Amino acid sequence: MSTGVMDCSASRHRPSREKRRTAVVCLVCLDAAVLVGFLLRRQLDSLPHYRFWAWFVSQAVATVLNFLLHNFWVFRAGRLSN
Repeated sequence: MSTGVMDCSASRHRPSREKRRTAVVCLVCLDAAVLVGFLLRRQLDSLPHYRFWAWFVSQAVATVLNFLLHNFWVFRAGRLSN
């Protein structure tokens, strides 16, 4: 019975294009988190707990970027090609 909701466990077979796109998204999000964290640590070093805030914001950026890229590039591209 299909609910129409797509999640990661819905299908064991994933096209290789989708796997490549997912790998690219993971690398982009990792790079974004590292870059944002680095830039914020340099800019906010006069604030108390600046390392925490740099980490917090970098993780938020990576999470939002991951969500958007998966929704609008990885999964949408697969749906459009079918």
